[in-house]
Amino acid sequence: MKSKFNIIVILNIMFGCIIFSPVWAQSISSPQLRCISVDSLGNVTLSWVIPGNLNGTFVSYEIFSSPNKNGPYTQCANITLSGQNSYTIVGAGANAGPIYYYIVTNSGGVSSAIDTLETVHLSVSNSGSGIAILNWNALHTPLPSTSTGWYKIYRQNNPVYAWKLIDSTQGLSYLDTIYYPFCHDTELIYKVEIADSSGCFSASNRDSGKFYNQTQPVWPVMDTVSVTSTGAVNISWSKSPTRDVKGYIIYKWINNSRQIIDTVYGQNSLQYFYNTMGGDSASEDFWVAAYDSCMNVGPYYKEQSTIYLTQSPDSCQHSNTLSWTPFINIVPQVGHYKVYRNFNGGPFLIIGQTGPGTVTFTDYNLTSIGTYIYYVQVTDSNTPNVTASSNQINYKVRLLPVPQFSYLQTVTVVNNAYIQVNAYVDVAADAQHYILQRANSINGPFKFAGITASISPFISFNDDSVNPNKQSYFYQVISQNQCGFNIDTTQKSQSIFLTATGNDSGTNNLVWNDYSQWQNGVSYYAIYRNEDGGPFSQITTVPFIGAGQNRYVDNITSILQGQGQFSYYIQAVENASSYPFIDTATSNTSDAYQNPRMYIPNAFSPLGKNNIFIPVGVFVNLQNYDFSIYDRWGQLLFETNDFNQGWDGRTGGGKVAPLGVYVYHIEYTSSKGEYFERNGTVTLIR
Repeated sequence: MKSKFNIIVILNIMFGCIIFSPVWAQSISSPQLRCISVDSLGNVTLSWVIPGNLNGTFVSYEIFSSPNKNGPYTQCANITLSGQNSYTIVGAGANAGPIYYYIVTNSGGVSSAIDTLETVHLSVSNSGSGIAILNWNALHTPLPSTSTGWYKIYRQNNPVYAWKLIDSTQGLSYLDTIYYPFCHDTELIYKVEIADSSGCFSASNRDSGKFYNQTQPVWPVMDTVSVTSTGAVNISWSKSPTRDVKGYIIYKWINNSRQIIDTVYGQNSLQYFYNTMGGDSASEDFWVAAYDSCMNVGPYYKEQSTIYLTQSPDSCQHSNTLSWTPFINIVPQVGHYKVYRNFNGGPFLIIGQTGPGTVTFTDYNLTSIGTYIYYVQVTDSNTPNVTASSNQINYKVRLLPVPQFSYLQTVTVVNNAYIQVNAYVDVAADAQHYILQRANSINGPFKFAGITASISPFISFNDDSVNPNKQSYFYQVISQNQCGFNIDTTQKSQSIFLTATGNDSGTNNLVWNDYSQWQNGVSYYAIYRNEDGGPFSQITTVPFIGAGQNRYVDNITSILQGQGQFSYYIQAVENASSYPFIDTATSNTSDAYQNPRMYIPNAFSPLGKNNIFIPVGVFVNLQNYDFSIYDRWGQLLFETNDFNQGWDGRTGGGKVAPLGVYVYHIEYTSSKGEYFERNGTVTLIR
C-alpha cells in the first residue's frame, strides 16, 4: 500500500539549520508574520497570526532565515504547537545587520510563505556637530497593511535608565539634535520600534555613540530698539525657538567694537532697558544673542540701530525739516515712518507719514508761537505692527501768519487764444506775491507762467504762451513770502481740451478731459454748439462721472440745411464748496465738419410732374458749386453756380430737348474745403 504523503528531505548544515524541500503541500495556510523584534543581545523574536484553517493534520510551523533577501534560506526553528504565535531565535546575530525571515506550515505538505519580513537594523553615526544621525531599513517595502506606519524613536543615556520616546516618523532616518543636560561626552543608546494592529511590535537592534550638546541656540530676532523721552533705550526681541535657552546676551557698538553690555536671564525675558541716555545724541547699534544651559552662545542676528532725529528749522519759511537715521533690519521690513508732534505740552498727534525709503519730513504748519516737540515712530510691514520710536527734539518758534487758504477758482479758455487762471488767496497772511506755474501733466514739472501781487483776495492770470486748441494744461498758484519761500500752494487744476469730429453717419463725436480739481468737484458739463459760424447755444448737459475722459455723440441728422460746419465748446459747472462762489470753466472751441450728402435723380419729365432736374443735398459749400448738362455729343446745354437752380429740360433756344439720355457734371466742396466731383446720366422722358 502506498503511503499518503511523499516528502524528499535534504539535510544540509547551514547557519545551524536544516533545509526542507517539499514536493507537495496540503491546504493549511502559512501563518501571517507580523512583527520581528531584536533584543539587546541580537536575539530575534518573531510574532505571527495563526492560520484560520488548522486541522488534525498539523505537523509544525517552520521558520526560515537568510542574511540576504534572495537567499539561500535555512530553517531556524520547528514549532509543533499549532496555537503558538511567537518564537525567539537565540543567537540570531541581528545586531550585525538585517536578517530576513519567513514562516510556513507543515501539515504533511509545506504551505507557501505569505511574505518575508526583515529585521529593522539601526545605524547611528556622529555628525561631529552635536547631532546624532539615525538610519534604518523598512520592515518590508511596502509596509504590511496592518502596520501603523510610524517608527517610534527611543533614546537612553545609560543602560540602566528607562527608554525615552523622543519622536516618531514615517521615514527611515532621523536627526537627533543633542541638548542639555548632555553638555559633555555621553554614551547615548537608540532603538526604533514600529507597531502592528495585531498588538505586536517590531524593534530594531540597539546602536549608540558618544555625543554632547554643540548646537548653538537659534538667534532671536530683534523687534525694535526704541528711545524714551529721556534718551534711554528699550530693546525687545522675539523668543529664540531653541528649546534649551538659558538667557540672552546684549551687545552694543562701543569704541569701534561690538561689546557685551549685559546678560538677561530666562528664555522668556525678551526686553532690556539701557539707561545711559545716549539715544539723544546719536544712533546706537545693538545686537542680541541667545545662550543655552551648556553655555553655547548662539549667533546674533543683524543689528538694529536707534532712530536719531535731527531738525533744520526755517523761521522765514514757517517750517521745520526733520531728518532721521533709517531703521535697519526690522523683520520683515519697514512699513512706514510716522511723524508725531505736540505743541506746548499738549498731546502728541500724527502730522505726517513717509514710506520706508524716505527719512525726511518738512512740517509747514508752524502757525503759532510756542514750543513744538517731535519724534518719529517706525512700524514694520506686518499686521499688527511692531513699532520703535526716535529720540525727542523740541523747537521754540515765533512765527508770522501763513495763509489759511489758497484756492484755484477756475482755469478757463478765452476766445480760443489764451487761458485765464483765477485764484482766491488769503491776503491777511505773510505773502508778498503769487506765482502761476504750468505743466503738461499733473506730475509736472511745473514751470513759471506768471507772477502778480494783490491786495484783493481775487487774483487773475492770462497765460497767452499756450495753445489751448492743441492740449490741456495743469496750473497751480504758489504764495511766496518776503523771504522768497513758498508758503502755500493751491490745488492743481487742469484746463478742458475738447476735440470734435464729424462722422459720415450724421453724428459729431465730442471728447474732452475732466476738469480738476474743485473742492467738491464738477456738478455737470454744459455743451454749446453753433452752425456755420452762427451764434452758440446750449444743446444739452451731461453729468460728471469722474471717468477722466468724457464722450458725447451729437446727432445732427435732423439738420437739413447749412454747409456742415459745427463748432462746440464745453463748460464745467462747479459743485458748491466752502468758498463764497460757484465757478465755471470753459474749454477751447473745436470744429466738426460734415461731408456733403447729395441725391441726384436719374430721370425727369419737363412737361410732367417732376419737371426740373436738380441735385438735392445738404452740407455743400455754396461758394464753390458748379452744375452743368451736356448732350451725347458733348454740347453744353445748361450750367449754373446756384445750388437752388435746376435744368428745366430746355435747350438754349427755349425748346424742350428731345427724349433721351443726357450727361451731368457737378463740382462742389465741403465746408472743410474738400473737393468733390460727380458725373452721371439723366434720362429725359415725356
